[in-house]
Amino acid sequence: MRNRQIKTSLILSFVLACSLGETASAEWHESTAEPSLVVRAKPDVGAAKWGNVPVGGKVNVLEQVGNEESIGGNTGHWVKIQWKDKTAYAFDAFLTPVASHDAAPQAQTPEQASSLEDVLDMVYEGHDKNNCLRYHSDTPKYYYCMKVDRVDTVRANDGLRTYVLLSGEMTNGDGEGGSHVDGGLVGALVLKEGSKGMEIIAGDPAISMGAFGSGPTKWDLVKLGPSSYWGWKNTWGDTHQGITGTRYSILAPYGKKIKELAGFVQDYSDEGNCDEASGCKVTSYTSHLKIDSTQIGDKVFPLNITVSGTEKGKTIPEKTWTFPFDTKTWSYVEPKGWTLENLEF
Repeated sequence: MRNRQIKTSLILSFVLACSLGETASAEWHESTAEPSLVVRAKPDVGAAKWGNVPVGGKVNVLEQVGNEESIGGNTGHWVKIQWKDKTAYAFDAFLTPVASHDAAPQAQTPEQASSLEDVLDMVYEGHDKNNCLRYHSDTPKYYYCMKVDRVDTVRANDGLRTYVLLSGEMTNGDGEGGSHVDGGLVGALVLKEGSKGMEIIAGDPAISMGAFGSGPTKWDLVKLGPSSYWGWKNTWGDTHQGITGTRYSILAPYGKKIKELAGFVQDYSDEGNCDEASGCKVTSYTSHLKIDSTQIGDKVFPLNITVSGTEKGKTIPEKTWTFPFDTKTWSYVEPKGWTLENLEF
């Protein structure tokens, strides 16, 4: 699998509030842009992007600014809009007026403004025709379709926190997915309720992980420490040249980011690349992970991983290994002599 470097930018702490201001002269307009209309801080294509309005989404247009210009072959004007809690700008070639009785204001109350949907709209790039949250890909004409895999609420020392895990699949919008060499994406966010709305206290919208352009799904939320330290656990794998393997993945907050704490091999088999008729003996390992939550004196719980299988055709005795947590590198450490060390697939 080729390595992919995804350039990401994430607002790691923001507050959503409700302050629509003066809208007496405003007119409701509907977005016609596919898949979404970009909202910017200034009336310029190079200005900072504040979010996206999906097709059919409505905004209050306050006034027209600047001269007529052409963007992407579409002629129009920049307009000042009221969007959620902000005064922002959009290009009106992708806006059409709607009747007042059809207008549906966005984020009219603080509760609506601080919803999970609003948070995801701020982080990602709008919705496509399949109602996926889009995230850009470095493969031309492709993007990632991000979908929520799970949402959990946990009581922490400072109040309730919401843990959101998304999985992303590469697509071009016509049902064509990524190839064998393409990785998938995972997005992870930790939110808490602030004085004026919902805040992202840690997050990463695009963690490269998975195979065939798809990120792992069906994650588990797990308690990783004796205080309020929680994260997500899963496995994912691939097959190359007859060798099949899977890896453990444990994601958790580290400061304002999300960090991979594990990443070591779970299962391995070279059976597909081993012709026993020619004398090749199969090597095959399987393992099971357990978080040792009895170690309440540790800042992060250690892991116990039990391994069984065969090495070159011979059965090996089952053995349980302990993976301690290194608080300096903030990651789990493979113990000396670890059976599945340095295995590649």
